[in-house]
Amino acid sequence: MSAHLRGEERARLAAELAARYTAGATMQQLAIETGRSYTLVRHLLHEAKTPIRPPGLPKGTMPRRSR
Repeated sequence: MSAHLRGEERARLAAELAARYTAGATMQQLAIETGRSYTLVRHLLHEAKTPIRPPGLPKGTMPRRSR
């Protein structure tokens, strides 16, 4: 897909990706399923302020923050 995402369409996709990533999907899975690049998926997750799992961390888990 060569069309640039802007405005509401970009925000809508970012929110959808964030929900799916938080539910356990990997960035690679999201990229393949949406036909978007891994890099774009990563950028959109960051824009949506989604906590990113460290590489290799099991799906559905997040590290505990130390205080």
